[in-house]
Amino acid sequence: MWPAFGLSPMCHPRTLSSYMNELPSIVTDILTYWNNRLKKDVPSSLIRAEQCCVIHGELTFNVVCLNLLKWWRGGNILTGKKQMNYLSLRPDWTWCQILPEVLKVCPELATLIEIKNDRCSFKNEITKSSRTKIKEYIVNHMEKPIIRR
Repeated sequence: MWPAFGLSPMCHPRTLSSYMNELPSIVTDILTYWNNRLKKDVPSSLIRAEQCCVIHGELTFNVVCLNLLKWWRGGNILTGKKQMNYLSLRPDWTWCQILPEVLKVCPELATLIEIKNDRCSFKNEITKSSRTKIKEYIVNHMEKPIIRR
């Protein structure tokens, strides 16, 4: 088990080290936070982002992270569903209102994505290959949600 990431090498086809040189660290930080969110242990790169979200509600940061991860993940690789080029933002949703502020306080994330015309998209500098690696990493490492009955 990789304690810092909450990941088991037995569960995933590629080891974490094979991704580390290919991914922006902010992607692994957001996924690490998401997989360990119940512990409320926020990686240092995300502390300011979490602080600007918490004034709008305790779960707002979780919603921001989940929506980014779902966009980056796209559909299941096995079903062939592609990763969307953008994430639609709705001005009436709190997390969409906060995302521009998150980008201001989290420069690592701002180097990866941008907001234009009610859409969040990868910056032009992010290659298709990099986007595919992000998707593959998230598909292989994002923990399934726990459903309580």
